[in-house]
Amino acid sequence: MLRKTVWIGALVLAGATMACDDAAEEAPAEGEAAAGEEGGEEAAAEGAEGAEAAEGAEGAEAAAEEAPGPDAACKTLIEAIKAKKVEDVVAASTEGAADIINDKSIEGIAASLGEATCGEATVDGDSATVPATAGDVTREIPFAKVEDAWKFDAKAYAEKYPAEDKGKKKKKKKRKKKKKK
Repeated sequence: MLRKTVWIGALVLAGATMACDDAAEEAPAEGEAAAGEEGGEEAAAEGAEGAEAAEGAEGAEAAAEEAPGPDAACKTLIEAIKAKKVEDVVAASTEGAADIINDKSIEGIAASLGEATCGEATVDGDSATVPATAGDVTREIPFAKVEDAWKFDAKAYAEKYPAEDKGKKKKKKKRKKKKKK
């Protein structure tokens, strides 16, 4: 918001300065005052319209810069996962992620997504999925739009790709070995 206010203020100031410079350069002679005033008003109106158009275009560009899409959010997320920065992963996630992502779970997430590359997002309103491929495995990473930012939906990801309990795997292997004997 502050960035937009500064840009708008700068554009208004620049427009006012340009209008003053133009008026000083094009000041009519005494006999041309009536015709010059009409032309000056038209030029001022055109200048104001141009400033508003530029302001709108730059405001749209600033908004686009402030709100990266789910593709960029995926890349930021993968970088945080690769670095195993729990705080950064939680910050890039929807509410409740701190209950799921911790020092222990980040290891498993990093093993599956740490070397992933993000593909092209599929957006459906305020939700999106981005394919993340690591080796031969591709996982659909869910994102949700929260205010103006795309956030990793950790709960949806955990539901779609539940963490494997290593203790259960070991028990299954032991049972298989006993059955073979």
